[in-house]
Amino acid sequence: MKLSKMHFAEELATEGNKVFFVNPPRKNESDKLCYAEQLADNRNITLIYTREWERRVFLREKLFPLYRILENRYIKAIKKITGEIDELWCFNPQFIVDISKFGASKTLLFMYDFYKGKHLMNTAKQSDAILSVAQNILDYFSAMDTPKLLLNHGLASVFIDAMNLHFNKKDDKIRIGYVGNLLRGSIDISSFEKIINDNPEIQFNIWGPAGLQDNNVSGADITTEKQNFIQFLSEQKNVVFRGVKTPDTLAKEIQEMDAFLFIYSSEKDMNGAANSHKLMEYLSTGKAVFSTFVSHFKDSDLLIMDKQGSKDFCEFFNREIKKLNQYNSPEELMKRMSFAKDNSYRKQIDRIEEFLESVD
Repeated sequence: MKLSKMHFAEELATEGNKVFFVNPPRKNESDKLCYAEQLADNRNITLIYTREWERRVFLREKLFPLYRILENRYIKAIKKITGEIDELWCFNPQFIVDISKFGASKTLLFMYDFYKGKHLMNTAKQSDAILSVAQNILDYFSAMDTPKLLLNHGLASVFIDAMNLHFNKKDDKIRIGYVGNLLRGSIDISSFEKIINDNPEIQFNIWGPAGLQDNNVSGADITTEKQNFIQFLSEQKNVVFRGVKTPDTLAKEIQEMDAFLFIYSSEKDMNGAANSHKLMEYLSTGKAVFSTFVSHFKDSDLLIMDKQGSKDFCEFFNREIKKLNQYNSPEELMKRMSFAKDNSYRKQIDRIEEFLESVD
């Protein structure tokens, strides 16, 4: 599964930039604090692996002066690999707090997730700009003078290429797609289960990991609630697991769907369900997206979205799905596809560069 930071890295490298992608600390067999390898299919990307240090997080939270010593060791090891840095794009302020020590000509803090660590403001102050895909995250830094930019999520080129694909349906069955990690704590599980139970005539297609195997975005444990949820899905005749697919395969397969489902709980999601990368991929198909409330899209009509504070998304879905043909009219399809196409990663990088020039 590829996150926004991975797509940005690929796009920057495709343009000829030399990109160093630093992975967060993980347990590994290496005796080195950091080591690097080139990405096999893109020679302009170097992956840097950082070894987890026992009690690293404890030091950061409880003994910060000692954490500074460890942090300096990480920075020194990383810079030994990268050399001088033109631009530092930080997506994880929980790892390196003092990002100014990299000595980059330009430092950008990408707040795509709503971190609230005690040292976050110090990291933000060291940045030349703060960027996010959610206004509520930028509002958290409203007292700071640091320039801020609100972006939409980006769309990878493989999804733009797939816009030209067409599938002829062989039956009248409605197929609804869901893409994502089923272990994510943001999912409104009870509503998801009820919608599946209430609509046995609809086929629900699910892409993504349903466990820890082939899962690069989850920890080491599965809660009982998630185990029960996955077990429920596996027992339903109207649920089809499509598995973990590469972005180019996923982009083609989701074209077969009639609609998509976005079903996050604003109480459970760390970002308040304010936005999501998958929504841009859904919209790229042009098909209707039935969604719980997403504040980033509140002033648009791109999603078939339940009202804020609603307590019965199932009732909303069961009512609105009856209007599917209306929502999938040629005009609506084109509107969604045009919006998605205008937010390619290439265009997002152009917007970032234009923004940086304006604040120099």
